[in-house]
Amino acid sequence: MTPLGPPTFFAAPGSTNLTGLGVDACDNVYALDATAAAVLRIRPQDAAVEVLVEAGVNSVAFGNLQWGSGIGGWDRETLYVLDVVGDRVVEIEVGVPDKPRAYP
Repeated sequence: MTPLGPPTFFAAPGSTNLTGLGVDACDNVYALDATAAAVLRIRPQDAAVEVLVEAGVNSVAFGNLQWGSGIGGWDRETLYVLDVVGDRVVEIEVGVPDKPRAYP
């Protein structure tokens, strides 16, 4: 097995409780901040952090994310985020599908 190189760290300023990660077809990284109830998009070129949603402390807590499948009304360019405080799913239109995965 070939050893991996050193890890690359992305900064998410002010984030204290990251709970979910995803990667879209453009290699942007999406991170959920449960404490700030924020959805962050981190660009691969320069690691710039964009706040897509900031719902506010104590109103929601984001715990997981998944793109839609394009089947049965679930839009492929929409991020579905679990709100563990409100027991609901939040839809966020991001305009790009998730990164395709190769399966054996």
